[in-house]
Amino acid sequence: MLGNSFDDQLIRSSDLSVDIGRLGHFLEQAIGVAGPMSVRQFQAGHSNLTYLVSINAQELVVKRAPPGTTARGAHDMGREYRMLAALQGHYVYAPRPLAYCEDRSILGSPFLVMERSKGIIVHSNYPPEVSAATIRAQFEHLVDGLGDLHALDINKCRLVSFGRPTGYRQRQVSGWSKRLENASTPGMPAFQEIATWLEGNLPDEREPSVVVHNDFKLDNLVWHADDVAALKTVLDWEMSTVGDPSFDLACTLSFWIEEGDPPTFKALRGMPSARPGMMTRREAVERYCSRAGRPVMPLQYLLCFGLFRRAVLEQQKYIRFVRGDTQDSRFASADKSVKTLHEMCWRAIRGEIPG
Repeated sequence: MLGNSFDDQLIRSSDLSVDIGRLGHFLEQAIGVAGPMSVRQFQAGHSNLTYLVSINAQELVVKRAPPGTTARGAHDMGREYRMLAALQGHYVYAPRPLAYCEDRSILGSPFLVMERSKGIIVHSNYPPEVSAATIRAQFEHLVDGLGDLHALDINKCRLVSFGRPTGYRQRQVSGWSKRLENASTPGMPAFQEIATWLEGNLPDEREPSVVVHNDFKLDNLVWHADDVAALKTVLDWEMSTVGDPSFDLACTLSFWIEEGDPPTFKALRGMPSARPGMMTRREAVERYCSRAGRPVMPLQYLLCFGLFRRAVLEQQKYIRFVRGDTQDSRFASADKSVKTLHEMCWRAIRGEIPG
């Protein structure tokens, strides 16, 4: 119906630098799967390298960090494996992990093997035949999926010691500020006053401790092929931890657009959420609070932090391109995205973002 399956985003193994012999040997030893193997790479995404491995009739997904990656947390396949293992039987949208390997001689970096979840992935647009009611239902289920994640009991999932929930809020603000400083380039907008505002308006009540995904957005979700409003799987858990759910919601909201947003921000849309009849950001927050059974920080703060965090991620992409660490042409104009997000942070502080 949508025509946005992962299958649309694959290239053949002839274009890859994957040692099929070594990978096949590992898979046979680790999970008992053997036979003729083909490997194709998923082209969607800007972070990890993700492959579809087909062995006989079985399909597996293999994820690894890009070669030469040194950033902590951003490509942690071991963290993703441990989180997914802990969520089995507790969160129905978590894919099943099968193996984790730290041996860099096989693929060049540690990698994760998991079952493939086949379905539909939506990126920035819908075909015209998809109804407004279907789109709204899909976004409602997106919000519900995040709320259900945050409603999990971390004791039952045995994740109490997975992260460092005490001081999580402060580390988020200071940590993203530091990342931005480390990725600074000439001409980058000044974010210091925005960071100071985030620091000064950080709520001081007791911090809740829940499982947070840290990248919960539309193109990280798989929907059932025969019902595109039914959530099937949540992907990309390498930044997951235990912490404050408000910051996870802020990440989702940073990709949310509405009809009244500036054209420059609409052009950055990661989710096609400005269709007629769609939930506003405020309605999404209200639905989330009802589903998760908890309040969150004020919308103004959620929007500013989410947009600030997204600006840092765009700046990190840009400096990788400037330094020659990547040839990905999508990163060449990330500095323009940073400027747009800088202005959106100020609009959030001034209360000028629709919601």
